Amino acid sequence: MILRVVLEFLGVLRRELGLNSVEVSIEGLNNCNLRDLLIYLHKVYPKMSSAIGSDGTLNTSYIVFINGVDFMVVNGYDYVVKDGDKLTFIPISHGGSYVPDVKEVWSNLRGELGKVVLSIYEVSYDDALKLVRDLDKFQIEDCITQILPSTLIISDKQLLLASLLTFKAIDEGRNLSKKPYIEFLLRLFSNRQIFEVVNKLKEIKSSSYLLIRVCRGSKSSGLYLPTAFSEVNPSELVNRYNLEALGDVVNVYGIPEHIGLDFNKVHSLILTKISLFQYIS
Repeated sequence: MILRVVLEFLGVLRRELGLNSVEVSIEGLNNCNLRDLLIYLHKVYPKMSSAIGSDGTLNTSYIVFINGVDFMVVNGYDYVVKDGDKLTFIPISHGGSYVPDVKEVWSNLRGELGKVVLSIYEVSYDDALKLVRDLDKFQIEDCITQILPSTLIISDKQLLLASLLTFKAIDEGRNLSKKPYIEFLLRLFSNRQIFEVVNKLKEIKSSSYLLIRVCRGSKSSGLYLPTAFSEVNPSELVNRYNLEALGDVVNVYGIPEHIGLDFNKVHSLILTKISLFQYIS
């Protein structure tokens, strides 16, 4: 039998190969796992050696999404490749800079940051449960209101980037959900499957939650609250983040194990994944 897979290339690899994407037909690799396929690609496409090692492992500057999902989320190198799978090779940054695709996205969005107002309030677990039940009541046009564990929010840039890309997706008709606050979750956590996002959020054990509202245009960010909550300065999120909770972020985002718990690397990779999600969703 013949195994057919689609390979998509982003960033520098796209330029090196001179290809945006290609369909590959392979004989003799039925029931192969991802590592077997990568070894095969390394042999057939020598230029892919910048992304793939001869042992079938990815170089540290690349990740692979399989059908729009980080390969580490779907059993990693042991994932059994299926006929028709789409593999997207994505260059990532580990030092605070961005690959060309991400840099372009962020550059295009910087001018829009002034049009967005981000308000954040710290709430307890019990209050978060009450607010989530009535979350629909807090939604207004051109605003997104959401409740999230504080352990998953590293910086205001993370929230702003996800919200701006959410608004853009809605304006351009590329949204995956009719509800903006659900679309926001999908883009914030770079996952097309809302049930997977919800299940991962349920696993988080956090005593502190954040009530987030982001509005654009002339809409007011003022938010009616059933009780008084402590407001958080969005720009201070990165300074007040509890580094001991970084494992929660790694698990929810499916960060590859070789990245470790380095805060700057994890933060950079999160922003990269949020930015690139629009290319693979």
